[in-house]
Amino acid sequence: MNYSWTDKQNNIFKGLSTIGSEIAGFYEAGLKFYYENIPNGAYFLMHAAREIDGGLRDVLAVDYIPDEDDKSRNRTSILFSLGSEEFNGTSKKLAQCNKKYT
Repeated sequence: MNYSWTDKQNNIFKGLSTIGSEIAGFYEAGLKFYYENIPNGAYFLMHAAREIDGGLRDVLAVDYIPDEDDKSRNRTSILFSLGSEEFNGTSKKLAQCNKKYT
């Protein structure tokens, strides 16, 4: 199937490419699964989303060392990655997306 990416999709890909080719590759593969009729494509798409999420946090929170007793490690990791102390706006949306798709 032939499809063309939107400007937004191209910009996301370019941005992820500046972080690393592997994370950009997951995004590219995710778009292929989204646009093409691939058996079990939803499972692969979800895997790509988890890899992108984890990869971004690995890069953005390279100095983050999780506390094993912290029951809200995911939330803490997101706040650390974004350099935020308040759980609202972008951090809340990212956590909701993460919870929904992981």
